[in-house]
Amino acid sequence: GELALLYNCPRAASVESRDKCVVWELDRQSFNHIVKGAVEKKRQVYNQFLKSVTLLQSMEEAERQKIADVLKTEAYDAGAEILKMGDAGDKLYFLEEGSAKAVIGDKEVLQYEPSSFFGELALLDGSPRAATVIAVTNVSCVTLDRDSFKRLLGPLEDILRREADNYVKVEEEGKGLQSGQTADTATVEAKDEEEEDEDEDEDDDDDVVDEMPPPPATYMKKGPRGSVSAEAYGDWNKKDDNFTAPVHAKPDETKERLRTVLAKSFMFSSLGGKEMAVVVDAMLEVTLEPKTRIINQGDDGDCLYIIEEGCLDCIIKKPDGEEIVVKTCNVGDVFGELALLYNAPRAASVESRDKCVVWKLDRATFSHIVKDAAVKRRAEYVQFLRSVELLQSMEEHERQKVAEVVKSESFPAGTNIISEGDAGDRAFFLEEGTASAMKAGEKVMGYNKGDYFGELALLNDAPRAATVQAESDVVCVSVDRLSFKRLLGPLEKLLKGRAAQYSQATSA
Repeated sequence: GELALLYNCPRAASVESRDKCVVWELDRQSFNHIVKGAVEKKRQVYNQFLKSVTLLQSMEEAERQKIADVLKTEAYDAGAEILKMGDAGDKLYFLEEGSAKAVIGDKEVLQYEPSSFFGELALLDGSPRAATVIAVTNVSCVTLDRDSFKRLLGPLEDILRREADNYVKVEEEGKGLQSGQTADTATVEAKDEEEEDEDEDEDDDDDVVDEMPPPPATYMKKGPRGSVSAEAYGDWNKKDDNFTAPVHAKPDETKERLRTVLAKSFMFSSLGGKEMAVVVDAMLEVTLEPKTRIINQGDDGDCLYIIEEGCLDCIIKKPDGEEIVVKTCNVGDVFGELALLYNAPRAASVESRDKCVVWKLDRATFSHIVKDAAVKRRAEYVQFLRSVELLQSMEEHERQKVAEVVKSESFPAGTNIISEGDAGDRAFFLEEGTASAMKAGEKVMGYNKGDYFGELALLNDAPRAATVQAESDVVCVSVDRLSFKRLLGPLEKLLKGRAAQYSQATSA
């Protein structure tokens, strides 16, 4: 019951005794005067520390605050074992003060300094600790238990696993770990080069999504995001009432091609015909030579781009100066839009990999024509997502993230939305109309507004288990595979719980 007091909010859940219980009650007034100040102070200390952890710097402020709420401090004297090789892993550690080392046998394989983290792979994979970590000096760690790790850091699982893939593998004859490797990866076996190349190709395919990652927390307001139209960023938020969009002549076939591409984007899909024509006319063709950096991380955003030819890499500069490619944009992708939508500096640099042709849309046209329509449509998506039972345990800003990446699709009555046996690349939420799941020509399940389907093919990388057909004219909002795993990963247990219902329905 402490969160209702700490945040001055209604109770988030009911609590019922399972058997006979004895509890101690603390009144709000005593809590506010004695406890709350100390709790808030410690929470701020945790949050400030978490900002220094490289892994968490892509998270928003509100997300780090959630982690700060569940952390615990543990102290270790110099020479004490923090975790032991072979033990089960039940916690993730962030080193707050002091230094520590990972050892295998008598050999030191890695050192840890403040802001380092270790113990994560035992939680990800359920494997025993692969090394012993010993405090070199007196050490203070903040720890995150297994359940909280899965719930709060689930969206970072891909990053953690990519880090593991980059670690130097330990060979049987006992070579040490490279600096930067975590203790839990010491037993990761080396793959042959052919398998690594295949994995890299698959990762590259998965990285191609329609949206950039959310802007860094430092660009956003503290706490859950409000409507983007309420934020300000210098003079960029000012609008000219006498605005006239520029017109750049282009052939009709080029205009049609641009309209097709824009209609697939969340921000442009809600534009009317006249508004779409203004945007298409305002776009300017730009040719890029290889290795041209068209956007620089941290700069003010003055335009967005759509790719006509070629591919470009999105690059983030880490605090230590290292640059990493976090996404590759290909033909038809839109990039640079988030700096305009959120009135924020550029979250990443973008560089052409080869010779490219892109179309540029200026900030003024975007703000006057596109942004208001995008914000309105986003609000409609959020309102609908609130009605989806699965998402009601999510916080508002988490639903807003989902609203940013979903796309609206319409299906006439009698058409197949998904077909049994097909590969699953999207999950669907039914916004309007009714649909039914069919196997062998028989209806096995019905869907109404707020229901969802197609998720298990994404969770299990399995073909579609049934055909879903529109009974009436249907409107769905869909989310692609990568966004589904990034944003809905923490709900995986709830989603897999539905598998039993599917099994009963399809076997009846």
